[in-house]
Amino acid sequence: MSVSSILTLLSAARDTRRQRRAAAAEKLNRAIDRGAMDHRLVIQAALATDDYTRLIQLAQDGKGGGAAWLFPAIDRAQAGDFQKAEELARNALDLAPDNMTAQALHALARFHNTKDVSLLKSGAPVFPHASLTIQALTLLAVEKEIIGQRQDDRGAPEREDSVGGALGWILNRLDDLAIWIYWLLSVALNLFINAFKPDKRGVYWHVIEGDRLEGLGHRDRAAQRFAQALEMAPDCVEALESMMTHSMVEGRYKDAEEYYARLAAVVGLAGASDPSMRKWEADLAFFQGKYDEARTIYENLQPQFPLSYIIPYRIGFCALAANTDRRDHQADRLARGKFQEALNQVNPGLLQERVALLCREAK
Repeated sequence: MSVSSILTLLSAARDTRRQRRAAAAEKLNRAIDRGAMDHRLVIQAALATDDYTRLIQLAQDGKGGGAAWLFPAIDRAQAGDFQKAEELARNALDLAPDNMTAQALHALARFHNTKDVSLLKSGAPVFPHASLTIQALTLLAVEKEIIGQRQDDRGAPEREDSVGGALGWILNRLDDLAIWIYWLLSVALNLFINAFKPDKRGVYWHVIEGDRLEGLGHRDRAAQRFAQALEMAPDCVEALESMMTHSMVEGRYKDAEEYYARLAAVVGLAGASDPSMRKWEADLAFFQGKYDEARTIYENLQPQFPLSYIIPYRIGFCALAANTDRRDHQADRLARGKFQEALNQVNPGLLQERVALLCREAK
């Protein structure tokens, strides 16, 4: 690559980072028009202008490698033309068979064209390593298929990411140790603070035990402790929060709604505007199928939870689930964008989990 081409690429990249795509495209096209036909210039010009004519011509001339076919293939997939996307992705794979984005796109395009779910299963190992654009398109296709088959589906559950293997086992044991240490400190603090308040001490003993059991994975036994705390103190905030979240996890949404109403009455107007309270309100609406209501709350909350993967995911899911006639392409675009935001955050195998569910349902 010539020095002038390198300088052009660097200058165009700087313009792109500053959201000045028109300026970047002008510099790249000017260099190409002067005779600089390095394929990297043509690729960047195509990305800056969304015009892939020159890039396809370059690919047809046998230049640019698999990338010259891959980027037009991604463009066609984003436009919904999966017949052309499959053809172009196949061309990319002929030149770059190990390119995981090309492999994932080819599997996705074939699924769209044949509705053969086994193609998604065979592509599952490469989906997490594909570009975010292809991951989001895949998740969009999977969610639409699941929603079409199961009206009662509520998407992927919220959970924390975890490390597998020996390291994961060690980290889990350290978590268990931390739970026991926290329990000992909480018991000691409860005995000290509530030394002359036996009733309050009893309430918080149940709450502390419930927290320990829940942390160790014994949800039902924990719920019994929280219920005992509420029998002794119906306005105990910690127990109400725990019983509400437990009811949501168990699918008892009416019970969860009742606990939420009791909690809102206890914390008052100031507490009801707390982001955590608002998220619980959105979760309740979501699990009860009130997608427009849930989506509005989630959208207002997203800036306050910038590292959350579940909030953008559920915004996208709400857009799809509320789009009952399946003809609202704007809902698809919104969902795809939000799924891309979700997948860009640390998540517990969101895409793999949903692909696996669809494959199980297809058996």
